[in-house]
Amino acid sequence: ELMFNALLDISRLEAGILVPEIRPFAIDTPLNRLKTEYAPLADEKGLMLRVRPCARHVVSDPLLVERVIRNYLSNALRYTRRGGVLVGCRVRGEHLRIEVWDTGEGIPPDQFNNIYQGFYQLGNPERDRRKGLGLGLTIVKRIGELLSHPISVQSTLARGSMFSITVPLTSATAQPSADNSPPFDESWLLGSTVLIIDDEPDVLVDDVDVADELEELIRLDVGDLLGCTVSVRF
Repeated sequence: ELMFNALLDISRLEAGILVPEIRPFAIDTPLNRLKTEYAPLADEKGLMLRVRPCARHVVSDPLLVERVIRNYLSNALRYTRRGGVLVGCRVRGEHLRIEVWDTGEGIPPDQFNNIYQGFYQLGNPERDRRKGLGLGLTIVKRIGELLSHPISVQSTLARGSMFSITVPLTSATAQPSADNSPPFDESWLLGSTVLIIDDEPDVLVDDVDVADELEELIRLDVGDLLGCTVSVRF
């Protein structure tokens, strides 16, 4: 059934019979829904899942944008063994870039184009269906082309990957965001150094490899999104 639905999605996208329903919506709506949906899986795998709130509104097809983020998030949790996954948003001019970061094994640069091909998977030569079908990123590419929304990937071997989709911002509001607090002014943090210290026994990490992966995730969460340098000590 999973393969049938994925193939049906691709067929509809390639045949041009899928007509986007463009409207303004709060990006927090799909992000919160996906956080609730995938939190149990992250807990089951012992991974940290962080979804940063975002009070922005975008204009696009909400179901298709959610499908892209869902595919990114599903892949990130599937291929990340230790550390965690972070979902966050960055304002880029008149657009919002929605990013999904992970601390997985990373992707070789010469494979960036191949991963969007149908049924192409890294690290699954035995074609184990429990590791997915290799269609998720193909669907992402087709949706990006249909909506004219840029998609991108960045990756470093042994450190992790970041997948993104860029969506137009809008000042219109279709429904209230889950986070009604005023936008956070992050400009004062640019170029700063932030030191995070925690000596609570419940959060101390003895495994050096796990500590490195958690430090990387926190660095992504705070440093890369806010433009500052972060040092973490466990």
